[in-house]
Amino acid sequence: AILHNAGIEISPASIVKSLPSNNAIANMVVNNAADTVILTRESIKRNPVVYISCDKGNKKGNKNLAKYLCWFCVKTEKVKTFLLDVDCTDENSADIAKAMKHSLKRIFGDNEETIYLFGQCTDSGGGGTGMSLFRELEKLGLVARWYLITSCVLHNIQTALRNGVQLVLGEGGLEEDGKGKMNAMQLLHGVYNIQNWCEHDELKDIYEYTRTQQGLDTKFKKLEEPIVTRWWLVGACACLFLDCFTTWERICNGICKSAPTDSAAYKVAASSYQLMQQPIIVSDVHLLSAMHTWFVFPHFEFCQLGELEVG
Repeated sequence: AILHNAGIEISPASIVKSLPSNNAIANMVVNNAADTVILTRESIKRNPVVYISCDKGNKKGNKNLAKYLCWFCVKTEKVKTFLLDVDCTDENSADIAKAMKHSLKRIFGDNEETIYLFGQCTDSGGGGTGMSLFRELEKLGLVARWYLITSCVLHNIQTALRNGVQLVLGEGGLEEDGKGKMNAMQLLHGVYNIQNWCEHDELKDIYEYTRTQQGLDTKFKKLEEPIVTRWWLVGACACLFLDCFTTWERICNGICKSAPTDSAAYKVAASSYQLMQQPIIVSDVHLLSAMHTWFVFPHFEFCQLGELEVG
């Protein structure tokens, strides 16, 4: 379309014919993959101190394990990484160790016993982590004499936050009588759920109208779901909620006045509005916001920067 508008005559058929075929693209991918594997093997032979970093995932019921080899290249003075695969595996340490051995064999052939791992980095929970994984790898003869076991700093920071929230502030949810719990996390969950009960465009219009009445910036910003096991989310939700506190207070009050009393929107809005009137609970949300602003966010950002000089 750009060429046509510029008055340049083109032949669509010729353009299509000039593109590589499916077979050509497939061959390019295979050749590049083979070259990458060969270069990786050669680099590791020259730099045999290799570590493995892995993490479990679950997508649509398929439990997969991402496995990265990491080593320091003396020649380039950079840390190099190579993704072995993200194949599906079970969650216990024995099966995960066997999966690692199989992945190494696919890259290094039948000589995988000459590849020793000098350390590991995983998260802190479940199978395939910590000493449990080390013991299983040791049984398979995959570990070096000196072996470093460490866990992900980001996971550990998140675990510290989760434990503090659950033990001190409490989790969101319902009491035995079916009423919502009276704590900061329930307030964040409630306001977030209002976004789900209302149509996006409808809520956006209500939000923008309310902000206009307040003389504030009308740009709609959707709250993140406050899941304590997921990075950033609780803090992102708390910070944005406090920035728009009076707006959400008006929205909840408006829903209570307009929605049927037996509707889910009314129940969630009424509960959230009630929590907003509790100074202690609002103070707890401020605590969450402050903790993320001055501790969690900066530490996460620092840990994700990497070291420019070594990769």
